[in-house]
Amino acid sequence: MDMSISSGGGFWQRLISRDGYTSVSNIFVMEWAAVLRDIVIGLLIAGAVAAWVPDTFWRQLFLTGHPLAAQLWGPLIGPVISLLSFVCSIGNAPLAAVLWNGGISFGGVVAFIFADLIIIPILVIYRKYYGTKMMLALLGIFYATMVAGGYIIEFTFGGLGLVPADRTAKVTDTGITWNYTTILNIIFLLLAAALVIRFFRSGSAPMLKMMGGSPDGQQYTRNHSEVPPHRDAQPAQQSLQAQISDHQNKIACHQWGMAPAPTVRSRPRRGWRWGSSRPRGATSTTRSRARVRRSS
Repeated sequence: MDMSISSGGGFWQRLISRDGYTSVSNIFVMEWAAVLRDIVIGLLIAGAVAAWVPDTFWRQLFLTGHPLAAQLWGPLIGPVISLLSFVCSIGNAPLAAVLWNGGISFGGVVAFIFADLIIIPILVIYRKYYGTKMMLALLGIFYATMVAGGYIIEFTFGGLGLVPADRTAKVTDTGITWNYTTILNIIFLLLAAALVIRFFRSGSAPMLKMMGGSPDGQQYTRNHSEVPPHRDAQPAQQSLQAQISDHQNKIACHQWGMAPAPTVRSRPRRGWRWGSSRPRGATSTTRSRARVRRSS
């Protein structure tokens, strides 16, 4: 959906304007709404894996006793673990830290982070929009690319001596301490609260209902509003763009105090059949003319 600012002026003038404040709040809330669930689920999965899965399992899975085999195996198994983790976006970073501590190679953990595009929920979205064949093609292409990228990172960084030697990555801090990070957190929490308040006061809350929906529900999903559906997929895009445009019109009218423009819908004329070349009354008129000719 379009959140650009149409008012004139320079960058800072548009940023501190009323429209700029509203646009920034919309983008801030929508982006956080898109990744918040993944971050929470990622932290939960990372904590559960770190607590319940023993280190011996990871060392055996990642072949830590064989350095060369571990380097070759890591980029292959990393995307597979990501595919089964059901966590995308930044939510896979905590789990990547757990895998790194468990002994996965440097290229393997990089391939694992790359593989957030082939988790099962996203594969289901690919199938609904593009069909099963294209979904499998995307899965194969993405997996091969991620494995190749993992190998390049593994041997390039290893050859330059840039691979970290210690495996003590921290998922979260164990406690709260008063330092510069705490001060920055307080400042940005206040700024975030101001943006959230502006988001709801500007009448943009209904946009949240359009996020995370499936094509069956004719809801808005990120960056798919202009993608034509596959012929085998279920139709969902016919009225999607119209719904988004109508919602943006309502938001603009709410901000400026104007009444929304009425929706114009085409309807057939009375007595006319769709797909026919003449009105319904054409047959009766022809019969009347035939009777007149017979009587004369």
